Amino acid sequence: MKMRIVLLLISIIFLASCQTTKEIPEEQEPAVKQENAFEMNSNIRSAADLPSWVYDSSPRDGHPRSVIFTPLYSDEEVAFSAALGMAAIDAARRDGVYVRSRSLTQEGAHNFGHIQDIDIQFLKDNKSEYLDRLKLENFIYTRRGAIARFSLPDGSVSPALDYTPDGSNPPEWINAVPHIEGYLVTVGTAERHQDWGYSFEAADKSALANLTVSLYSKMTGIKTTVESSRNDNNQLASLETLFISGEGILRDTMIIARWVDAREERFYSLAVVPFAAK
Repeated sequence: MKMRIVLLLISIIFLASCQTTKEIPEEQEPAVKQENAFEMNSNIRSAADLPSWVYDSSPRDGHPRSVIFTPLYSDEEVAFSAALGMAAIDAARRDGVYVRSRSLTQEGAHNFGHIQDIDIQFLKDNKSEYLDRLKLENFIYTRRGAIARFSLPDGSVSPALDYTPDGSNPPEWINAVPHIEGYLVTVGTAERHQDWGYSFEAADKSALANLTVSLYSKMTGIKTTVESSRNDNNQLASLETLFISGEGILRDTMIIARWVDAREERFYSLAVVPFAAK
């Protein structure tokens, strides 16, 4: 009788342990899903599908922001690490960059428009100083790559730089560069490329180049007369070439707003740098 009781107790303990073992995965599975906060968003196929926060790098609470585009990586965690590194580089840009801009515009008989050559170099490599200071605000993982927005909570800038999108299309700063007390403001633009990140980066660089030219500009113009042929009739036409260059150091620069003209397929960036008028 005692042997039967012992065997019965052993069976009960064994069954209880089996049941507990089966319940463990059921309890852990939701926790794993909660940790995986980044999901594929396959609905974003064009610039018109981008969420509104992509255009919003405004420091509305006094904290600088960076919106980052990454190439397509194998998974979202790798993409996040890449985005964090790129955001740290963007934040480090405020410590100082050397910008050299050269542009050429030609109008007349052989009009090829405007060509801009921009070179941007960091004064020092201090990316590592920002990696632990950035705060993630938004992250989406798409079939073209990841898009993330980070803020710098310990940074402090003027509330006058708040250019949070108000839903207007286009925003007012596209048609008229705003005046912000204590800052020099410029707008940069770029054509659409297959990669959205490259398009925004090109518009950002254009805006920084325009800041540099505004501060350190050199301008030369050449006007010549050339002979053009039209319907076998030789005609004289005026050809005007304008060279503009500028190079210097920019500190505390920020991109505070962006916009995409989906119809014209152009990207725009609004840049600022502290400036005391003489």
